[in-house]
Amino acid sequence: MVVLWRGKTCQLFEINVWKLSGLGKKYPERMKIAIVTGAAQGIGRRTAEVLAGAGYGLLLMDRQPCTAALAAVRDVGAEAEEVTGDLTDEAVVERGVKAARSWWGRSTCWSITPGSA
Repeated sequence: MVVLWRGKTCQLFEINVWKLSGLGKKYPERMKIAIVTGAAQGIGRRTAEVLAGAGYGLLLMDRQPCTAALAAVRDVGAEAEEVTGDLTDEAVVERGVKAARSWWGRSTCWSITPGSA
């Protein structure tokens, strides 16, 4: 999945995604899982909302709590969880990947939204 922003419009493009073998037992393979960074606000939050509308389960990651983004994506029926921490810390990223594997058995796409330092 590729998320392309053009001005204020967001488009989703399906691509062939590398799958983790032996995972995905908890949820059907057809359920797509995205890890969205910078999800608390701005482009990251809007990306999460667009992916939620497309039927993705979401792991939202940011340095600050994603409370409003979680509420927004859950309001459209998406399954979502959150990991808070500084993504420049490798341990935080590892915690996010482990959380996605724990909750859904896999992730099928990443949306990396750079933020300010």
